[in-house]
Amino acid sequence: YSREKVVAYFIGYFPATNPRFVAGIMVDNPRGPNPYGGTVSAPYFKELVERVAFYYRLEPDKLSK
Repeated sequence: YSREKVVAYFIGYFPATNPRFVAGIMVDNPRGPNPYGGTVSAPYFKELVERVAFYYRLEPDKLSK
């Protein structure tokens, strides 16, 4: 544990309705004013999801409102 260093995590799965993949993104000691998983790691997760979805030709989920 350190008060000076942080690790930003984001863990997610996709597709939402019938999950086939799970991934965790960890950024060690991120810089910037908001060093949190949602602001630092989540954009990398989004990019990963987009690439995997393209590779496997996954259609976007049609979620109800």
